[in-house]
Amino acid sequence: MNVNLDHFPTPQSQMAYVNNRLKGAPYAQILPYIKRGIYTLNDYQDILDILERAFSDPNYVNNACNKLFNLRQTNKEFSTFFAEFQHLALKGEMPKETLSTLLEQGISHELRSMLMHNQPPSWEYHQFARFLQDLENHRRQYTTNQPPVVKTYAATTRPTQRPQSP
Repeated sequence: MNVNLDHFPTPQSQMAYVNNRLKGAPYAQILPYIKRGIYTLNDYQDILDILERAFSDPNYVNNACNKLFNLRQTNKEFSTFFAEFQHLALKGEMPKETLSTLLEQGISHELRSMLMHNQPPSWEYHQFARFLQDLENHRRQYTTNQPPVVKTYAATTRPTQRPQSP
């Protein structure tokens, strides 16, 4: 809202803008605060507060931590996994000192195997994440540049029929 303050100079216009972005249950939550097209709230922040009380997760930190502890890369690309990891780590307010360990626990089996043979230069979270991304890039490059496997089949002789006696 601060960026386009010149487009919405009054509290009523700001609330109208926010309300026009709502649909379904969130819109129904704000509708009682509108009387004859006029908002009975002070400003758009009141709308956001009402929506937060109605729809926010009061246990979001614990829920984010639980999701983070159970997060596994499985068959996702590292960048996709890492984006979700960072989101949950921030939401879960995890201490930075624990992030490298949690990240290592969540990576794929292939990446973990590569990590056994390639020691990271640092266990500092951001450097470790960059190192894992580089390993993943090397792994992906290696698997895409492999020549196709040619299957060879052994030649066999056809069994001959035994002459039948007359």
